Amino acid sequence: MPIRPPRGLRAVILVGGLLAAGGSALADTDPFDNEPGDEREEARRELTADIQKTESLLNLVRRGKNLSDMTVGMFVMHVLNEMTRDDADLSRFIHRGDRTTQAYLEEVFRDHSENEVAAVEAMAGSSFHRRSAACALETLRHIPNIREPFSAQERDRTDMAAALACLDRALKGAVEEIPR
Repeated sequence: MPIRPPRGLRAVILVGGLLAAGGSALADTDPFDNEPGDEREEARRELTADIQKTESLLNLVRRGKNLSDMTVGMFVMHVLNEMTRDDADLSRFIHRGDRTTQAYLEEVFRDHSENEVAAVEAMAGSSFHRRSAACALETLRHIPNIREPFSAQERDRTDMAAALACLDRALKGAVEEIPR
């Protein structure tokens, strides 16, 4: 019997090679120490766009809308790519075994999602980049399945809203971590 990937990861699988890994470049411990001001400003703009997208998704979920696998999966992969680009240790964790972000989600996270979220949370410490990655991964764990009873979908939406709110706070903190 074929193994069916959990909801949220199907979007990652569907996109196949459409996205470049984008997160394989390693950064220093403080990712912005050696970057010129224009790169810092670009990072701020990217994170601000991520915050706006997170808030938009959060508003939809709070209004009772089930988000699609594609919507959540693509957004989480984007956030992970941004967070790993700016954090060498997180990049090594996600890309261990020379995996792309997509391969990590398909080969590791799919079967061990709870453990992977816990591992990233344990790494987070005071890093908002790592906290953002953990919250993004947690979001993937709570995509409602329309084939389940309404009460199960409602519970998943509630859990997804909590994960998206966590992501929103973490991304706002990540913006503040970037030196002016």
